[in-house]
Formats: sequence, C-alpha cells, structure tokens
Amino acid sequence: MELRTARLLLRPIRAEDAPALHAIENDWEVVRMLAAVPWPLSVAAVEAFAARPAAERESDNFVLVANGFAVGAAGVKRPGSGDPPREMPRLGYWVGRAFQGRGYAGEAVAAVTAWAFERWDAHRVGAGVFVDNPASLRVLEKLGFREVRRYDTPSLSRGVPIRTIDMQVTRADFETAAR
Repeated sequence: MELRTARLLLRPIRAEDAPALHAIENDWEVVRMLAAVPWPLSVAAVEAFAARPAAERESDNFVLVANGFAVGAAGVKRPGSGDPPREMPRLGYWVGRAFQGRGYAGEAVAAVTAWAFERWDAHRVGAGVFVDNPASLRVLEKLGFREVRRYDTPSLSRGVPIRTIDMQVTRADFETAAR
C-alpha cells in the first residue's frame, strides 16, 4: 500500500531503506525530538526496525520519498496496540534536517492522517509532540490538531522524560483544515 501527495511517495519501509534512513536520521537534532529512538543511532538499529515484518510492529510505517530519495519517515500506531491499549490511531513522523522547511512534514502528516481516518474508520487521530518542538506543533495545528493535555514521555535519546503535548484532531476538524 502506498500513499501519494503532490510531491511525496509514502510507501512501506523495507529493509533496503535502512542505509538511506540512517544517513538522514542519525542527527542529534532529528533524534532528540523522537521518543523511542536511541542516541547515538546505529545502522544496526535502523536495519532491525526496517527489516521487522509489518505484522510484528504496533504501527504501519512509511518512508517518505521525494524525487527518488528518502527524506524522512512517518508511522501510525494502530488503535488497540500498546499498554494500555491506544484508543485511536497515533502518528509519528520525522524529516531529515537537510529536507526540513520544504513542507514535506505537512504533506506527509496530512496523507497519513487521512489514511488513518479511513483505515480504522476513526473519529479522532492523535499525535504527541515535545514542548520544545514548535515546528512539529505548527504542522499539526495547520491540519486541525488541538492540544488535549500535557504529560511526560520517556525519551530514549535524551535519557529523561520530556514534557509532551497530546494533540488530537477529529475527522470534521481535519476535513475543514485540509480544504
């Protein structure tokens, strides 16, 4: 299954994507904004993640491809996955620093949000963003996401809990914002 936007192809991550993804993700400024990614990031960790069969993951994961090159990744954690089980699809995404500021994150998040609403016939989609990540917060707000609460999330890369803004969007608010 693939998703397409005006400039991006979002396709399932494959084992052969690991070297390209590692090359752009192995950047402290990228990794520090991700809760479950270690620092330093090893090629082996990216290879293991990319090679894991989709059925063994709690999320559906996509590589973001622009002009034939990987520029980032996005994923949707499935409702019912996790402990406690998630009530709704939850997004995660990142764009390599060399590709930031070009609107790729907004395109990718819009595509996976629309896909999540359809895939699970969801009424809400959520995402968490660290309080010190205003760029990601703006991406979500432009698509109709609103703050629901704040909580601390363990950060594997930083080694401490980071204050996180829980953002959610209803289908109606997303459709209004996406127009």
